[in-house]
Amino acid sequence: MSKKQNWENSLSWFLDSKVRAKFEWGKNDCLHFMLDAVEAMTGKQPWQSPGASTAYEAARWLEKLGGLEALFRCIAKNNKWAAVINAERNAQRGDVVLIKDQGRLSCGVAGLGVALCPGEHALQSVPVSQVVAAFRIPTEEKELCPR
Repeated sequence: MSKKQNWENSLSWFLDSKVRAKFEWGKNDCLHFMLDAVEAMTGKQPWQSPGASTAYEAARWLEKLGGLEALFRCIAKNNKWAAVINAERNAQRGDVVLIKDQGRLSCGVAGLGVALCPGEHALQSVPVSQVVAAFRIPTEEKELCPR
C-alpha cells in the first residue's frame, strides 16, 4: 500500500469534509477517521473494521484485539508502514498517528504541526507533542521519464 501521487490533495479534500463532522461511533470515531484518511491518500482501506455503534461495543472488540495501541501497530505492520522515530518531533503531514490527549489514546493523521482527529463536535487538532507513535505510508514512485 502506498500513497497516490496526488495524495496531498486527496487528504485536503478528506479533511475539508470532516471539519464540521461530529464524533460518531462506527462512522467518525478516531479509528474510522484514520482508516478513511488512509483510504483517501492511497485509494485502499487498510483494515476492515467490524464497526461499533456505541462506546461499549468499541471497548469490547478493542479489548479482544489487545487495545487501540495494539490494533494501531498491527494495522501499520500488516500494511508495511515505516515507524517514525521520535514521532512527537518527526511526524509529517499524512503520517498516521496515535495521540495521547488528556490520558486517553486516539488515532488520527498528522497535519502541519498538529495531529488531527475527530472531536465531539468537529475536527480537532492537538499539538504534535501529544503524538506517542506515528507511521509513514510510502509514496508511489513517480516515473521521471516517459516510456
